[in-house]
Amino acid sequence: MSLFRSCSSAIVFLFALSIPAIGQDWPQWNGPTRDGLLSKGFAAKPIPKDGLVLKWKLPVSYGYSSPVVANGKVFVSDYQLESGKITNNAGSRDRLTGKERVHCIDAKTGKSLWTHQYDRKYSLSYPGGPRAAPVVVDGTVFTLGAEGDLCCLSIEQGGKVLWQRPLAEEYKTEKPMWGYASVPLVIGDQLICLAGGPGSLVVSLERKTGKELWRALSGDEIGYCPPALISHGGVSQLLIWSPEKISSLNPTNGQLYWEQPFKPDYGMSIAPPILRGDFLFASGEGISAMFQLSSNPPKARFCGRRILRNRWGFPIRQPSSRMGMSMAPTFRVELWFASDRTMALACGKQLWQQQGQIARKVCPMPVRISSKPTGATILYSVKRATSSPPALRPRATKRQGDFMRSIQPIPLVAAKSCGHFPP
Repeated sequence: MSLFRSCSSAIVFLFALSIPAIGQDWPQWNGPTRDGLLSKGFAAKPIPKDGLVLKWKLPVSYGYSSPVVANGKVFVSDYQLESGKITNNAGSRDRLTGKERVHCIDAKTGKSLWTHQYDRKYSLSYPGGPRAAPVVVDGTVFTLGAEGDLCCLSIEQGGKVLWQRPLAEEYKTEKPMWGYASVPLVIGDQLICLAGGPGSLVVSLERKTGKELWRALSGDEIGYCPPALISHGGVSQLLIWSPEKISSLNPTNGQLYWEQPFKPDYGMSIAPPILRGDFLFASGEGISAMFQLSSNPPKARFCGRRILRNRWGFPIRQPSSRMGMSMAPTFRVELWFASDRTMALACGKQLWQQQGQIARKVCPMPVRISSKPTGATILYSVKRATSSPPALRPRATKRQGDFMRSIQPIPLVAAKSCGHFPP
């Protein structure tokens, strides 16, 4: 347990350090607007030459979910193992007993303010704790456990349970092999979740009471991709990517706008598609594609597809209309940008690529991470993104140990342009 405990401690430590550096809350997975971008007026600062100063650290147990920060508090979930063995076999489920927990921590001091916990048996592949990051809104925090336990907790009342729903049991669905991982999405008074089951692949709940508002879609699996909200042609669209297709829904009632087949290898729908102008870019295990959206009524047209070696890469968006996949923890990675707003964007021309081993690390700063065979981890910044390979410059180095190898990545773009780094 000590390995995962130290990993999770380091996650909280890194996030805590980022608070004064960026001056903005990070209340949910992938930031305030779930696109990995800081809001206008905020800028990420480079890591000092002498490195970061340790402010505090706090031991927690097993977990894959990232911490989030809101109103001076850090929230992180974990799993306290009581019995069973973690084998991390991708093709079979380990059976464990223990407790899922969510911790509320003072971001300034590292003091634990409260912990909510409940008994939970695991029957999962890679059962090392919760996957989905907490979501903080209006004095409440929503948590989704690896076995589908959805909870709404009061922050000021010490983690008091306001409501809870066991999604897998209620919707009579088989739990995903690698656990529930799709972070719920708050839209106004709705909480959008992937549940599973016939006609209820996605459900909308009243976020204050947990009451179901609507349900939609069917599929053999729900996948692992968080629901995403986009706007095109003045119409809001809720995007749901299951292992079989990308679906666009009316977020107010679940009405279907359009669907496009898009099947990644092994059912690993993970990274939310990214919209730029009229073009929607999606990437997953072994595949990527571009779709062109149109309005009145909302539609999507398939533009083209590439087979990529990227595995869990998240598309990233830049104002220059270039899109690409962020680095992910694979041994061979291509960064693929979709070029400009003109013909090059429509045809998906590859502008450049960079290959290398990638360290598994959560990093809230706009840097690229790579590791050399020597075991040294090198943090790179992208000086510019042009039609030629960008200039990669080392920013900092750190020996690669168990910590670097064992953390699931949540890649972030912490500035609207990677060129924000000083020369």
